[in-house]
Amino acid sequence: MTEKVEPLVPSATARQVYIIYKQAHLRYAFRINIDCGRDHAGHNIVNRYSCVIGSITEVGGPDHMTPFMGSAPMNLGSIAPMDNGTVDVSGYVDWETPLTFWISLVIFQ
Repeated sequence: MTEKVEPLVPSATARQVYIIYKQAHLRYAFRINIDCGRDHAGHNIVNRYSCVIGSITEVGGPDHMTPFMGSAPMNLGSIAPMDNGTVDVSGYVDWETPLTFWISLVIFQ
């Protein structure tokens, strides 16, 4: 038997937040607070009811703008949207030399 589940929000709007650059060393656990900005009316884009999905990827090239699947183990942990318009993101990178990665967030309202 399949149960039908009604969505909490009948329709959602998605927006992508710009990517955060970070350099990491061996066994680097991080916690970053990301300001997601305001809409055209000056309201916070993010609040406690936002659904935020994130990804992390290694980037390279002379301008650090080329994403690629490297060998460094990396992951995102908790992603917590806050009423003040920011998102707390935790994660981990394990590599023996410095590397650069992007964190990209997609926000659903």
